[in-house]
Amino acid sequence: MPVNRLGPQVTPQVSPQVNEQVLILLNVMRSEKESHKTSNFKRETLQALLGLKDKKSFSLRYLKPALSSGVIKMTIPDKPNSRLQQYELTELGKLQLKECGQYNQNCFFI
Repeated sequence: MPVNRLGPQVTPQVSPQVNEQVLILLNVMRSEKESHKTSNFKRETLQALLGLKDKKSFSLRYLKPALSSGVIKMTIPDKPNSRLQQYELTELGKLQLKECGQYNQNCFFI
């Protein structure tokens, strides 16, 4: 039986491939968390912080990709359309920001 002399893969890819809009959203959430000591955000708040007016565009370009990549999560996942719904960074999102911060404080690209 042949022996693998290289060993197992040491560093698996931990960062999801996220787009520019998702990274912008993560940076806004991090910035607001640091300055206002809050970790949960309503959709309307995030949208206003980004200066976006169109709810559909915000959801399609920012919110849904961030949710599907696992970098943010809903605070009430069983009721996605609840008026009380808020969003928060996941551990994966925090890791993404930490990795990004090693290269640039406000990194927007992977």
